[in-house]
Amino acid sequence: MKKKIAIGLYSGGLDSILACKLIAEEDFYLILLQYKSPVFGGREDSLQLSDFLPSGGFRLQTIEMREEFIAMLQSPKFGYGKNMNPCLDCKILMAQKARQIMIENRGSFVFTGEVVGQRPMSQRKDALRIIERESGLDKHLLRPLSAQLLPPTLAEERGVINREKLLNISGRSRKRQKELAEKKGITGYPNSSGGCLLTDKSFSLRLKSILYNEKARIGLEDLQLLKVGRHFSLRPGVKCIVGRNQTENEKILSLGRESDWVFKVTDGPGPITLAKGSLQEDDFQWIASITARYSDLKGEDRVFVKRQMKGKTIGFVFPVRPATEEFLEKCKVS
Repeated sequence: MKKKIAIGLYSGGLDSILACKLIAEEDFYLILLQYKSPVFGGREDSLQLSDFLPSGGFRLQTIEMREEFIAMLQSPKFGYGKNMNPCLDCKILMAQKARQIMIENRGSFVFTGEVVGQRPMSQRKDALRIIERESGLDKHLLRPLSAQLLPPTLAEERGVINREKLLNISGRSRKRQKELAEKKGITGYPNSSGGCLLTDKSFSLRLKSILYNEKARIGLEDLQLLKVGRHFSLRPGVKCIVGRNQTENEKILSLGRESDWVFKVTDGPGPITLAKGSLQEDDFQWIASITARYSDLKGEDRVFVKRQMKGKTIGFVFPVRPATEEFLEKCKVS
């Protein structure tokens, strides 16, 4: 007899692992979706699925979210959380993709490891309902760990899955999850953490500096640049990124656009600085001084810095005084 199919959003965390285990025990074949975006990816510390799921009882599918994720990030319908995390809109986007895979594979439902009340923005009861409605998964989105606290899905109403075998966990404590993991022999699971850079305060400050000033131009490379270097904003629309080591210098150069400017001291070791925006003459001077400040020549009264457009061989060398700490603090983003 052919197994029923369930589509799961798999993060690799304990809640996700337990949700998979519960559904697998109800004799479903699992299609597990692991999402990756410019700001989060598959957890490296997660257990192997074969450690807790039956052999041949599942498949793992990686889904890359890029352009549609960036579009959502720039203008989330339901806003941001504490930092720059549009959790509700992100969950909706993932659920929409899962819905399509459910339809294509004739799955019975989509399930997640969400727990009522665990996260303040996306796991309130009303927020869970918004995700169902906006994703088109009305009565097809099952949360096995909290199902008995929520209205039954169609699969539960029709007896496709036994509601009595599902749970009623709520709140931020993971005590019951850990007890359940021990009972089911699941060990070595990762510590709880979201793993999303959008919840990080420093990264969020950097993101704000481009979302608010360069909203129409933001691309995948811009998000990648936010992960490296020191970031400075001279004025709205003009910023620079200073490499902290050779690896970051190379990364910054690789992610720059042809319209960006590159700065480097000429007479000694120092960083690569990438400048973005419509630079005026004063901007060139200030960015060169920042570059000089982070070079090995920062103690000199005069340092020669070369500026040139990325990819061009012709540049212009000029002297500057290294930036003061006061100026750095004034324009430093993070």
